[in-house]
Amino acid sequence: MHLDTLKTKMPSAVRMYEALGFEEVPAGGGTTLPDLVDMELDLVLFSAKQRGTKEAGST
Repeated sequence: MHLDTLKTKMPSAVRMYEALGFEEVPAGGGTTLPDLVDMELDLVLFSAKQRGTKEAGST
């Protein structure tokens, strides 16, 4: 899953995303704002962690 958010204007959102397992990734879209940060979460790994298993697929 991929998202972007404004890092300094929405710090609570960034902390929540990080707590869920999102990681910063290089910007991939055409929108460029000085404060914009792109984040991704591997849903296969996230799902496996939620189930308490070690299943891991590559994306």
